[in-house]
Amino acid sequence: MSISRIGIISAAAFLFPLATVAQDASQNGGSVWTIVSSSGEDTQVVDPALSETDVRRLTHYSAQALAAIYELDSGTPDQDETIDHLRQKVARLIDAGTRCGYNTTQTADFFKDYVAENRRGDLPTALNGSDGKFESLQLLNSVEAFYLQSQPKTVDVAAVMAEDLEGIKAAALNAAPAQPQPESLQLSATVLPGYVENTLQGPVIPNNADAATQTILSRIEVTGEEWVIEIRQGDSLAQIAYALFRDRLRFNEIYDLNRNTLRSPNLLQVGQVLVLPRNG
Repeated sequence: MSISRIGIISAAAFLFPLATVAQDASQNGGSVWTIVSSSGEDTQVVDPALSETDVRRLTHYSAQALAAIYELDSGTPDQDETIDHLRQKVARLIDAGTRCGYNTTQTADFFKDYVAENRRGDLPTALNGSDGKFESLQLLNSVEAFYLQSQPKTVDVAAVMAEDLEGIKAAALNAAPAQPQPESLQLSATVLPGYVENTLQGPVIPNNADAATQTILSRIEVTGEEWVIEIRQGDSLAQIAYALFRDRLRFNEIYDLNRNTLRSPNLLQVGQVLVLPRNG
């Protein structure tokens, strides 16, 4: 990623009709876009792959995504609609990056730089890592994972019906006539209560999972019919959601399960034991 950290000014400066854009040559041969707002402020973005239109497009959708992020900190307990709105804005930012020739990591870097220059106070803790820093790449990855999982799967109904029909025909041809058993040989089985084996297992830890995800998943315990985890210093519901679902924005599902003990999704106490949704 070659976006300079000279500074990216507020989104409004990019969108004012009086803003102008000038192109110069950088020392490394790339394009240097200097964007001057009507107030006289200017900033430079250095990337040989970005055109003037690319810079404006990425900045526009970065501004929308940042505004949606701050809606998460509105204090509203039921944030499903707010989270869905944020997903939509981040998805449009990812699409804008794709149209500019950027992969997800490059778009996340651009967005991270934009947020660093335009944040108005602290970001919602749900989007920060254990180090307290904004996790732009995990946010974009979470949105990609969500929409990938929600894509409807196409089914060839005719092929399924034909396969079922062939199976039925084969079963009818090969079935042997039922032979009645003598009454003296009929058996019955009784399952005694209390001897049913508990088959609930903890989460599977993928071999390619990052260290933070592996640590969180290894801490999840099975208690009766539930997955539970004890909160440690630096934990957040978003980090746990990312470990379980690869989607930080599903933190509200954990919050919903623990409303009797949590006052807010952003307020966790060390030593609290939380019930977790199972990802299986």
